[in-house]
Amino acid sequence: MYSDVVAALLLSSYVQSILFGITITLWLLNVFSRPETPQIVSFQSTKQPEFPSGERTARKCPILHKPYAPPLLWGRSRHIQTLLFGLVGRFGPPKPPKIRKTRKSRDGATVAFDIFPSAIESSNIVVLVCPGIGGSSESSSIRVFVDFIARRGGHTAVVLNHVGVAPSVGLTRKRIFTYGGTDDFDVMVRFAREEFPGCGLVGVGFSMGANILVKYLGEERERQKGFLGAMSVCQGYDILKCKPLLQQWEQGRIVYNYLIASNFLRIIKRHADYLFDSADAAEIGRAV
Repeated sequence: MYSDVVAALLLSSYVQSILFGITITLWLLNVFSRPETPQIVSFQSTKQPEFPSGERTARKCPILHKPYAPPLLWGRSRHIQTLLFGLVGRFGPPKPPKIRKTRKSRDGATVAFDIFPSAIESSNIVVLVCPGIGGSSESSSIRVFVDFIARRGGHTAVVLNHVGVAPSVGLTRKRIFTYGGTDDFDVMVRFAREEFPGCGLVGVGFSMGANILVKYLGEERERQKGFLGAMSVCQGYDILKCKPLLQQWEQGRIVYNYLIASNFLRIIKRHADYLFDSADAAEIGRAV
Protein backbone atom coordinates (compact mmCIF):
# COMPACT_ATOMS: atom_id res chain seq x y z
CA MET A 1 0.00 0.00 0.00
CA TYR A 2 2.84 2.35 0.88
CA SER A 3 4.48 1.67 -2.49
CA ASP A 4 1.19 2.45 -4.27
CA VAL A 5 1.01 5.84 -2.53
CA VAL A 6 4.61 6.65 -3.47
CA ALA A 7 3.98 5.60 -7.08
CA ALA A 8 0.85 7.76 -7.20
CA LEU A 9 2.77 10.75 -5.82
CA LEU A 10 5.60 10.25 -8.30
CA LEU A 11 3.13 9.94 -11.16
CA SER A 12 1.36 13.05 -9.95
CA SER A 13 4.67 14.95 -9.80
CA TYR A 14 5.58 13.68 -13.24
CA VAL A 15 2.25 14.80 -14.68
CA GLN A 16 2.56 18.17 -12.96
CA SER A 17 6.04 18.62 -14.40
CA ILE A 18 4.76 17.84 -17.90
CA LEU A 19 1.84 20.22 -17.49
CA PHE A 20 4.17 22.90 -16.14
CA GLY A 21 6.51 22.39 -19.10
CA ILE A 22 3.60 22.62 -21.55
CA THR A 23 2.37 25.79 -19.85
CA ILE A 24 5.80 27.43 -20.01
CA THR A 25 6.18 26.40 -23.66
CA LEU A 26 2.80 27.85 -24.59
CA TRP A 27 3.67 31.02 -22.67
CA LEU A 28 6.98 31.36 -24.48
CA LEU A 29 5.32 30.73 -27.82
CA ASN A 30 2.63 33.26 -26.93
CA VAL A 31 0.12 31.12 -28.83
CA PHE A 32 -2.95 32.58 -27.12
CA SER A 33 -2.30 36.16 -28.18
CA ARG A 34 -4.77 37.64 -30.64
CA PRO A 35 -3.44 39.34 -33.79
CA GLU A 36 -4.55 42.95 -33.83
CA THR A 37 -4.72 45.67 -36.42
CA PRO A 38 -1.85 48.11 -35.82
CA GLN A 39 -2.63 51.51 -34.37
CA ILE A 40 -1.92 54.26 -36.88
CA VAL A 41 -0.86 57.67 -35.59
CA SER A 42 -0.61 60.39 -38.22
CA PHE A 43 0.80 63.89 -38.16
CA GLN A 44 0.57 66.77 -40.59
CA SER A 45 3.34 69.34 -40.43
CA THR A 46 2.07 72.92 -40.43
CA LYS A 47 5.52 74.12 -41.52
CA GLN A 48 5.57 71.82 -44.55
CA PRO A 49 1.92 71.49 -45.66
CA GLU A 50 3.03 70.46 -49.14
CA PHE A 51 4.08 67.07 -47.77
CA PRO A 52 1.32 64.40 -47.72
CA SER A 53 -0.12 63.64 -44.31
CA GLY A 54 0.58 60.34 -42.59
CA GLU A 55 -3.12 59.49 -42.72
CA ARG A 56 -3.26 59.90 -46.50
CA THR A 57 -0.12 57.80 -46.89
CA ALA A 58 -1.54 55.08 -44.65
CA ARG A 59 -4.70 54.87 -46.75
CA LYS A 60 -2.56 53.86 -49.72
CA CYS A 61 -1.04 50.96 -47.73
CA PRO A 62 -3.81 48.36 -47.24
CA ILE A 63 -1.49 46.07 -45.29
CA LEU A 64 -1.41 48.61 -42.44
CA HIS A 65 -5.14 48.09 -41.90
CA LYS A 66 -4.99 44.32 -41.62
CA PRO A 67 -4.10 42.27 -38.53
CA TYR A 68 -0.82 40.41 -38.77
CA ALA A 69 -1.44 36.67 -39.10
CA PRO A 70 1.76 34.94 -37.92
CA PRO A 71 2.55 31.20 -38.10
CA LEU A 72 0.71 29.50 -35.24
CA LEU A 73 3.52 27.65 -33.44
CA TRP A 74 6.44 30.07 -33.55
CA GLY A 75 5.30 33.29 -35.19
CA ARG A 76 3.59 34.84 -32.16
CA SER A 77 6.70 35.12 -30.01
CA ARG A 78 9.24 37.78 -30.96
CA HIS A 79 11.94 35.93 -29.03
CA ILE A 80 11.32 32.65 -30.86
CA GLN A 81 11.22 34.53 -34.17
CA THR A 82 14.57 36.12 -33.39
CA LEU A 83 16.08 32.81 -32.30
CA LEU A 84 14.87 30.88 -35.33
CA PHE A 85 15.94 33.55 -37.77
CA GLY A 86 19.33 33.83 -36.08
CA LEU A 87 19.89 30.08 -36.38
CA VAL A 88 17.95 29.00 -39.46
CA GLY A 89 18.12 32.31 -41.33
CA ARG A 90 21.85 31.87 -41.78
CA PHE A 91 21.25 28.91 -44.06
CA GLY A 92 20.03 29.53 -47.56
CA PRO A 93 19.23 33.27 -47.54
CA PRO A 94 18.90 34.72 -51.04
CA LYS A 95 22.01 36.09 -52.73
CA PRO A 96 20.77 38.74 -55.15
CA PRO A 97 23.42 40.07 -57.56
CA LYS A 98 25.11 43.25 -56.42
CA ILE A 99 27.64 45.82 -57.53
CA ARG A 100 30.15 47.05 -54.93
CA LYS A 101 31.00 50.76 -54.87
CA THR A 102 33.37 52.67 -52.61
CA ARG A 103 33.78 56.36 -51.95
CA LYS A 104 35.72 58.46 -49.46
CA SER A 105 33.97 60.43 -46.74
CA ARG A 106 35.02 63.91 -45.65
CA ASP A 107 37.46 62.54 -43.09
CA GLY A 108 39.06 60.11 -45.55
CA ALA A 109 37.30 56.95 -44.38
CA THR A 110 36.39 54.45 -47.08
CA VAL A 111 32.63 54.04 -47.35
CA ALA A 112 31.40 50.93 -49.17
CA PHE A 113 27.87 50.33 -50.38
CA ASP A 114 26.26 47.79 -52.68
CA ILE A 115 23.83 48.32 -55.53
CA PHE A 116 21.18 45.65 -56.06
CA PRO A 117 19.70 46.24 -59.54
CA SER A 118 16.06 45.52 -60.17
CA ALA A 119 15.46 42.03 -61.51
CA ILE A 120 12.55 43.26 -63.62
CA GLU A 121 11.77 46.47 -65.43
CA SER A 122 12.93 49.05 -62.96
CA SER A 123 10.76 51.81 -61.59
CA ASN A 124 11.95 55.35 -61.01
CA ILE A 125 12.50 54.67 -57.33
CA VAL A 126 15.77 53.88 -55.59
CA VAL A 127 15.58 52.43 -52.07
CA LEU A 128 18.46 53.48 -49.80
CA VAL A 129 18.95 51.01 -46.97
CA CYS A 130 20.78 51.73 -43.71
CA PRO A 131 21.25 48.49 -41.68
CA GLY A 132 21.32 48.17 -37.92
CA ILE A 133 24.36 48.06 -35.64
CA GLY A 134 27.06 45.85 -37.12
CA GLY A 135 24.93 45.24 -40.21
CA SER A 136 25.80 45.24 -43.89
CA SER A 137 24.54 43.95 -47.21
CA GLU A 138 25.79 40.51 -46.11
CA SER A 139 23.35 40.35 -43.19
CA SER A 140 20.68 37.71 -43.74
CA SER A 141 17.79 40.04 -42.96
CA ILE A 142 19.10 42.71 -45.33
CA ARG A 143 19.60 40.18 -48.12
CA VAL A 144 16.02 38.98 -47.74
CA PHE A 145 14.77 42.57 -47.78
CA VAL A 146 16.70 43.75 -50.84
CA ASP A 147 15.85 40.53 -52.70
CA PHE A 148 12.17 41.34 -52.19
CA ILE A 149 12.72 44.98 -53.24
CA ALA A 150 14.72 44.13 -56.38
CA ARG A 151 13.06 40.90 -57.50
CA ARG A 152 9.43 41.49 -56.61
CA GLY A 153 9.17 45.23 -56.10
CA GLY A 154 11.02 46.20 -59.24
CA HIS A 155 13.11 48.82 -57.48
CA THR A 156 16.85 49.28 -57.30
CA ALA A 157 18.26 49.06 -53.77
CA VAL A 158 21.49 50.57 -52.45
CA VAL A 159 22.74 49.26 -49.09
CA LEU A 160 25.25 50.98 -46.85
CA ASN A 161 27.97 48.78 -45.37
CA HIS A 162 28.83 50.44 -42.08
CA VAL A 163 32.52 51.36 -41.90
CA GLY A 164 34.49 48.46 -40.46
CA VAL A 165 31.78 45.83 -40.92
CA ALA A 166 32.46 44.47 -44.42
CA PRO A 167 35.48 42.11 -44.10
CA SER A 168 36.66 42.86 -47.65
CA VAL A 169 36.88 46.62 -47.09
CA GLY A 170 39.78 47.82 -44.96
CA LEU A 171 39.92 50.95 -42.84
CA THR A 172 41.59 54.08 -44.15
CA ARG A 173 40.93 56.15 -41.02
CA LYS A 174 41.26 55.19 -37.38
CA ARG A 175 37.54 54.79 -36.83
CA ILE A 176 34.59 52.53 -37.47
CA PHE A 177 30.90 53.43 -37.67
CA THR A 178 29.20 55.33 -34.86
CA TYR A 179 25.65 55.25 -33.53
CA GLY A 180 24.75 58.76 -34.64
CA GLY A 181 27.21 59.61 -37.41
CA THR A 182 25.51 60.59 -40.68
CA ASP A 183 28.53 61.39 -42.88
CA ASP A 184 28.82 57.85 -44.27
CA PHE A 185 25.15 57.73 -45.19
CA ASP A 186 25.52 61.14 -46.83
CA VAL A 187 28.24 59.72 -49.08
CA MET A 188 25.86 57.02 -50.31
CA VAL A 189 22.99 59.49 -50.84
CA ARG A 190 25.18 61.80 -52.89
CA PHE A 191 26.29 58.86 -55.02
CA ALA A 192 22.68 57.76 -55.58
CA ARG A 193 21.68 61.23 -56.72
CA GLU A 194 24.52 61.26 -59.26
CA GLU A 195 24.10 57.64 -60.39
CA PHE A 196 20.31 57.70 -60.68
CA PRO A 197 19.31 61.23 -61.74
CA GLY A 198 15.59 61.77 -61.95
CA CYS A 199 14.77 58.86 -59.64
CA GLY A 200 12.90 59.37 -56.40
CA LEU A 201 14.65 58.23 -53.22
CA VAL A 202 13.09 56.22 -50.43
CA GLY A 203 15.10 55.72 -47.25
CA VAL A 204 14.71 52.62 -45.09
CA GLY A 205 16.57 52.30 -41.80
CA PHE A 206 16.61 49.41 -39.35
CA SER A 207 17.32 49.89 -35.64
CA MET A 208 20.52 51.98 -35.41
CA GLY A 209 20.23 52.57 -39.14
CA ALA A 210 16.80 54.12 -38.55
CA ASN A 211 18.42 56.55 -36.11
CA ILE A 212 20.99 57.52 -38.70
CA LEU A 213 18.40 57.91 -41.47
CA VAL A 214 16.04 60.12 -39.46
CA LYS A 215 18.88 62.16 -38.00
CA TYR A 216 20.36 62.65 -41.47
CA LEU A 217 17.08 63.94 -42.93
CA GLY A 218 16.47 66.22 -39.95
CA GLU A 219 19.91 67.80 -39.70
CA GLU A 220 19.57 69.86 -42.88
CA ARG A 221 16.35 70.42 -44.79
CA GLU A 222 18.31 70.47 -48.05
CA ARG A 223 19.09 66.78 -47.53
CA GLN A 224 15.42 65.92 -47.97
CA LYS A 225 15.60 66.95 -51.62
CA GLY A 226 14.66 64.06 -53.88
CA PHE A 227 13.29 61.90 -51.04
CA LEU A 228 9.77 60.63 -51.58
CA GLY A 229 9.66 59.30 -48.05
CA ALA A 230 11.49 57.39 -45.34
CA MET A 231 10.74 54.38 -43.17
CA SER A 232 12.12 54.08 -39.66
CA VAL A 233 11.96 50.44 -38.53
CA CYS A 234 12.53 49.59 -34.84
CA GLN A 235 14.28 52.88 -34.17
CA GLY A 236 16.22 53.12 -30.90
CA TYR A 237 15.74 56.89 -30.54
CA ASP A 238 17.90 58.05 -27.58
CA ILE A 239 20.58 55.46 -26.88
CA LEU A 240 21.68 57.14 -23.64
CA LYS A 241 18.16 56.88 -22.23
CA CYS A 242 17.80 53.33 -23.53
CA LYS A 243 21.05 52.18 -21.94
CA PRO A 244 19.60 51.49 -18.43
CA LEU A 245 16.77 49.48 -19.98
CA LEU A 246 19.24 47.28 -21.85
CA GLN A 247 20.73 46.22 -18.51
CA GLN A 248 17.42 44.76 -17.31
CA TRP A 249 16.33 41.12 -17.46
CA GLU A 250 12.77 42.01 -18.44
CA GLN A 251 11.93 40.72 -21.93
CA GLY A 252 15.48 39.30 -22.09
CA ARG A 253 16.95 42.74 -22.84
CA ILE A 254 20.26 42.01 -21.14
CA VAL A 255 20.72 38.92 -23.32
CA TYR A 256 20.18 40.92 -26.50
CA ASN A 257 22.52 43.60 -25.16
CA TYR A 258 25.21 40.98 -24.59
CA LEU A 259 24.83 39.59 -28.11
CA ILE A 260 24.98 43.06 -29.69
CA ALA A 261 28.02 43.99 -27.60
CA SER A 262 29.78 40.74 -28.51
CA ASN A 263 29.25 41.39 -32.22
CA PHE A 264 30.52 44.93 -31.80
CA LEU A 265 33.63 43.69 -30.02
CA ARG A 266 34.33 41.22 -32.83
CA ILE A 267 34.32 44.10 -35.31
CA ILE A 268 36.72 46.09 -33.13
CA LYS A 269 38.99 43.06 -32.70
CA ARG A 270 39.17 42.59 -36.47
CA HIS A 271 40.64 46.09 -36.82
CA ALA A 272 42.42 46.33 -33.46
CA ASP A 273 45.92 46.42 -34.96
CA TYR A 274 44.96 49.41 -37.13
CA LEU A 275 42.86 51.26 -34.55
CA PHE A 276 45.12 50.93 -31.51
CA ASP A 277 48.78 50.63 -30.61
CA SER A 278 50.16 47.16 -29.95
CA ALA A 279 49.51 47.16 -26.19
CA ASP A 280 45.90 48.28 -26.49
CA ALA A 281 45.30 45.89 -29.40
CA ALA A 282 46.51 42.98 -27.26
CA GLU A 283 44.17 44.07 -24.46
CA ILE A 284 41.26 44.18 -26.89
CA GLY A 285 42.13 40.68 -28.08
CA ARG A 286 41.95 39.36 -24.52
CA ALA A 287 38.62 41.11 -23.90
CA VAL A 288 36.81 39.45 -26.80
